[in-house]
Amino acid sequence: MSDLLELAARCEAATRLGEASAILAAHDAMFPEPPSNYQPRATPSFSVEWSEWSKRMCAVRNFVQVGAHIDAAMMLVPDGWRSYSTDMSIQGRTRWMLVGPKTKWIEGLDGLLEAGDDWYQQAVAATPPLALTAACLRARNTLPTAAPAGSSSSPASLHSLGTGAAEATGGGK
Repeated sequence: MSDLLELAARCEAATRLGEASAILAAHDAMFPEPPSNYQPRATPSFSVEWSEWSKRMCAVRNFVQVGAHIDAAMMLVPDGWRSYSTDMSIQGRTRWMLVGPKTKWIEGLDGLLEAGDDWYQQAVAATPPLALTAACLRARNTLPTAAPAGSSSSPASLHSLGTGAAEATGGGK
């Protein structure tokens, strides 16, 4: 199982107390920090790449800090994807479904996806932000750029979600 799918499963198992750490871990896994070997004249595009990453990271962290978890989770939706449906009829759980652009995503899957087919990803979790975060992780995993070269989620971010027990006892702060 890929790191993104493992993190999605952890988001689905998390409780409301683990919401903030789940969203931040998902952001870090989906948008790793650009390399830190910055040399202005050698790599002029680095400053643009780092600036864009920094803006997104600050916005997500600010949303989480003020408790706007659904807004933070919305920033994780991959480009070209949109919210398709949200279902809160499951007792105590929320299902969130995303739909991708009508296109073939991965070369070599011609037999599985015809041109124009929608690409759906969904997740069921304890809260809407957790369900959306897990669906975003599953959607990102389907993209050809799901695992940028040289990046991987740290084991700490994957194992820190749990069920919120650490945050409930004050150990998460």
